[in-house]
Amino acid sequence: MEKQIIRKHKSQILAYEEQNSEIKECDFLLIGDSHTYGIPEFELHHTSTVANRALNGETTKGVLFRLEKNILSLNPTYTVIQLGYNDLKYRSVENTITNYKKILSELKSERTYIVSLFPVFHERTFINSKIITFNKALRDICAGSENYIYIDIHRKLYDYSLKGINPTYTSDGTHLTASGYSIYVEGLKNHILKN
Repeated sequence: MEKQIIRKHKSQILAYEEQNSEIKECDFLLIGDSHTYGIPEFELHHTSTVANRALNGETTKGVLFRLEKNILSLNPTYTVIQLGYNDLKYRSVENTITNYKKILSELKSERTYIVSLFPVFHERTFINSKIITFNKALRDICAGSENYIYIDIHRKLYDYSLKGINPTYTSDGTHLTASGYSIYVEGLKNHILKN
C-alpha cells in the first residue's frame, strides 16, 4: 500500500524536497493524510513559517519512509501530526501505534501537537471503534508529557445520536467540509497559542 502511495505522490514528495532546500527550517510542520493535506493554510502570527508535508492516503509507514528528506530536514520548532486513519483500514491499532511511536521518537521539535483522528459516518462502525481505541492510545502517549500535547478534535466533530461524524462537518463521511476544517483549525490555534 505505501509503495502505491509513494509512486502516486512521487512528484509531490520531490516537490517537498525541493521546497525544503529553500526553507531550511520552519516554525510549524504539519504531518498527516488527506485531512491535514486539505487544511487551509493558516498562520498563528505573522512571523510563523508553516510547512504542510501531508499527503493524501498517507500512512504511518509512508511517513517513516520519507521522514529524513521531507520532514526532519526542516528542523521544525513545533510539529502538528494527525495520522493513522488509512492505517486502521488495514492494520491493527497496536501496529499503527508502534509506527506512530517510531515517528515521534525521530522528531526533534520543542513540542509536538498530536491531533486525534476524526470520526467517520456511523455506517463505518468498525473503523469508528478502532479510531476511539487509537485516540485513547494517543492520549496515553501524551499523558504527563510536556513535549506531546493531545488535541481532541474527534469530540468536536462527533454526533452522539448518529454514533459518527456530524454530517455538517463532512463531504463524504470521511473528509471535512469548510465548517469541519474551521473546527480543526480553531482547535489547533486554541491549543498552540495556549501552550
